[in-house]
Amino acid sequence: MERHYILASHGMFSQGIYDSIRIILGEKKHVHLITAYVKDGQDISDLIKETMKKIPTDAEIIACTDLFGGSVNNELMKYIGKEHFHLLTGMNLPMLMNLFLFSDEDADKLIRRLFTEAKTGIMYCNETVKGISSQEDEF
Repeated sequence: MERHYILASHGMFSQGIYDSIRIILGEKKHVHLITAYVKDGQDISDLIKETMKKIPTDAEIIACTDLFGGSVNNELMKYIGKEHFHLLTGMNLPMLMNLFLFSDEDADKLIRRLFTEAKTGIMYCNETVKGISSQEDEF
């Protein structure tokens, strides 16, 4: 089954984060970007409908949004229940890197991997460096 990805955000965030993906991992297939509220009069519902029309009806979709409870995420939540549709929020660079690096994995297994690894992806570097310095001082 062909897998498609939707990266959707308020403003240009989805475009910017995908630009970073392309620099690090190269161009990816079947990626659809939604940049909401960039142009006056844009309707997020229409942007999403247009994107969904471009995706084959039998394709698997993994959609990623920037913010839970935001209008972009809320609009995509209307597609929950559609077969082979997965919606993730809190989109960030490590999450997307893993999404593309392990794209051959089953979607459920892949999504579990993303959330397991996300828990270790946020760090307070000051404390991490202090911890390393403390360990070195003990030797």
